[in-house]
Amino acid sequence: MNEVCLGMILNRKSTNVNTEVSNQSPAISFINKPTKITGDINCNEDLRIAGTIEGEVHSKMKFILNDSGIINGKVHSQEAEIAGTVNGDVRVKDKLTLKSTAVIEGKIYTKKISIEDGAQIKGSLHVGPNVSIEDTSSTPTSKTTSSSSSDSSDKEKSKDEKSGSGKIFSKN
Repeated sequence: MNEVCLGMILNRKSTNVNTEVSNQSPAISFINKPTKITGDINCNEDLRIAGTIEGEVHSKMKFILNDSGIINGKVHSQEAEIAGTVNGDVRVKDKLTLKSTAVIEGKIYTKKISIEDGAQIKGSLHVGPNVSIEDTSSTPTSKTTSSSSSDSSDKEKSKDEKSGSGKIFSKN
């Protein structure tokens, strides 16, 4: 398997050799089956993935995940057709199509959806004209607990004891 590690965001732009032809057919970025990319992908045109992505995928146009494709991260797109596996949230501004081989483990947010028999969703589904597609999870939130401070310190001690970590005390 080819492995490509990206510490940066991948942006591809098409080159216009023949303006007349390129205006008629949109550019498509393609990631082949044996390719594995670690990092986030941002694409301004259609994006087709048959390989594995460890990171977020953002496409301003149509996103297509082939049946061999695996995404371990969030997907954001204008339109999407998924036949592979996504382990993360899927946010599609217009229409999401799930093929019979699709497996989604995460929340789905879209205005319209089409699901073929056999597609699997392990998570929640939010569909409709008023569904918020924007991802607000990147905003830091404060951590709150419902237990008292002595209870939470006891829980921390027992968690540390179970994991084998913690402080060692010696008597002098």
